[in-house]
Amino acid sequence: YLDLDGFKAINDTYGHAYGDEILKMVSQRLLASSRKEDTVARLGGDEFVLLLDNPLGDNTPGMIAERISARLGQPVMLGGQEHVVTGSIGISIYPEDGTKAEALLRQADIAMYRAKESGRNSFQFFTQEMQNRLDARVALEQGLHRALLRDEFVLHFQPQVDLRTGRIVGMEALVRWQSPELGLVPP
Repeated sequence: YLDLDGFKAINDTYGHAYGDEILKMVSQRLLASSRKEDTVARLGGDEFVLLLDNPLGDNTPGMIAERISARLGQPVMLGGQEHVVTGSIGISIYPEDGTKAEALLRQADIAMYRAKESGRNSFQFFTQEMQNRLDARVALEQGLHRALLRDEFVLHFQPQVDLRTGRIVGMEALVRWQSPELGLVPP
């Protein structure tokens, strides 16, 4: 799963026709980086998927990702200006990461976002830890939304103390989540 880095800025700055030229160039470079038996597809926007048919030898997913990154990173002339396009790549492996296309695509997407978080212009293999982190984040976000609806937030006051004199010099108002399932959730 490949997502171009900073593509929105290209469209916003130079226009969609310019962005379309970048997409054509990326498509050509992806095709040049893959084999005849592989599948290269554009999902939409600046997202592409490569389906590698039985990668072996010099065509392991990691090596292909490195080859793609190197080809994408070569400057291109458009509109009289030189541009460098980079991409973040997420990789999932059949059958280790799953046996269904939808699950493999979702996992590669998760790994791609991890590559973006890690500084972009890189690739990441999907790991179960990535899925666990995402699941925990979604659960927390959903829990916070329910907490708002159920009025589960409580206000606590904490004194600010001058350490030299021991006197209270102020107060902090702190919001805490009083969850029926989790109890008082710390910050």
